[in-house]
Amino acid sequence: MEIKCRLKIWIFFRRPYSWLINLLFWFDRKTLPAPFDLESVKETLSMVKWHVDAFGDWVQQPEVTWGLKRGDCEDFAYLTQALLKQIGIPSQILSVFLRPYRYSHAVCVYQDCDFLYFSNGKLVSEGFQSIDEIIQKIAGDHKIVFWKLEK
Repeated sequence: MEIKCRLKIWIFFRRPYSWLINLLFWFDRKTLPAPFDLESVKETLSMVKWHVDAFGDWVQQPEVTWGLKRGDCEDFAYLTQALLKQIGIPSQILSVFLRPYRYSHAVCVYQDCDFLYFSNGKLVSEGFQSIDEIIQKIAGDHKIVFWKLEK
C-alpha cells in the first residue's frame, strides 16, 4: 500500500515538475526532423542516446530530447510518438510501474497487424496480440504495481 501511495504522489507532482525543468532547457530545443517512413524514424532514434535524468525523474518534451540527443525511456517514448505522428502512425505511451521501482519502463506502442513497440529507440516486434502481452514482456519477473496507457 505504501508504494502505491508514494507513486500517486510522485505522478501528481511529476507533470508540473517536468514543465518547470523543460523551461530550464529551453535553449536546447531543436526542431524535430521530418521522417518519411518507419525506417527514417528508426534512423532518427538511433542518433539519440539513453541517459539517466539529471535533477530526478522528469519527462522531456520531444524537441528537448532531440536537441540534447539524449533521454531516458519516457523521453524516447514521447520522441518516438512525435516522429510516428509525422508519418501518420497513431501511437500511445505505455508506462509500466514495477516493484522495485528502478525496473519501471515506458514505451511507445502502435498497432500494425500485431502490436509493436519502441523501447529506448529500438523497435520490438514479436507478434504481440494485445497490450497485456507487451506489459508482461516489459515486467519480466518483476511485480507489476500498475500500468497506464495514454495518447
